[in-house]
Amino acid sequence: MPKALKRIILAVGLSLTLAAGCGDGKDAASVRLEKARNAYNQGLYLEAEADYERFLQEHSQHPARWEAWGRLLDITFSIKNDQEKGVILLEAMLLEYGEDQEKAAYVLQRIGDFYAEQKQWDKAIEKWAKGRRLSGQQVDSQWPFLLRMARAYRAMHNYDMARETLAYGMKGLKDSKSVAACKYDLAMTYTFLENWDKSRKMLEEVLASGDLPSEDHAVATCLLADVLIHFGELDKARDLLESVSSSHPNPLAVEVKLDYLDKEILSHKTRPKPVIEEMNPEDLVARPDEEGRFYRKL
Repeated sequence: MPKALKRIILAVGLSLTLAAGCGDGKDAASVRLEKARNAYNQGLYLEAEADYERFLQEHSQHPARWEAWGRLLDITFSIKNDQEKGVILLEAMLLEYGEDQEKAAYVLQRIGDFYAEQKQWDKAIEKWAKGRRLSGQQVDSQWPFLLRMARAYRAMHNYDMARETLAYGMKGLKDSKSVAACKYDLAMTYTFLENWDKSRKMLEEVLASGDLPSEDHAVATCLLADVLIHFGELDKARDLLESVSSSHPNPLAVEVKLDYLDKEILSHKTRPKPVIEEMNPEDLVARPDEEGRFYRKL
């Protein structure tokens, strides 16, 4: 039996089992839920997992089911690192919450993230595209999906689709921090398209805005230095690298580039090979942190 089909069958079976329930006795539900919460808070994750599963089996209509699903996901993905079971849980959640657009969009985002971790970009984009359609008409609400899709396209070396996806976001985003993130990613995409003028313009705009988180600001500054190296503006590039030598998430990478620039300046080379050409687009797709940001793997 194909692996994907087996997973779907397991998800359907799990969903039906958990929905079967034996009634929603208030006292029994409260006792079971409190027991699961206490075990989780004490770090007794296997015990908590069993209690949350029993809670879902026994109380099919309880309002705390979403919480129980979430805790099961935390245990499965973060504690046990059981990716296969984790995606089965997500697919079962999608069956249960398919009619709730907000919750279904969240689940689809998580499933897409799972496929992105496996570098199955087509499947990831498919899930994110569905989540985007459920997330509402406003581009700001679609942005987490658009950003993920653009980065997946870039990892697939489909830079035109990455650019188009980000350009769509630029037209409708209102939140200033989201606009900054969009310009930052668009600038990176332009570097892969070797459109150095647009990349420089975008980076200078986003750095001037002050709307990037501190680590992203440092990485964007380093990227602008790479672009300036392409234009032969070595002194400016060096000044930028010096300014982020202590704030960059990978100080060693900055030190290596500074050493490189010192040698180039000393030898009076004005058009060295752009450092940016050595970047692998897959290195720019990483697991998002709690705020949904992605960091370049340096």
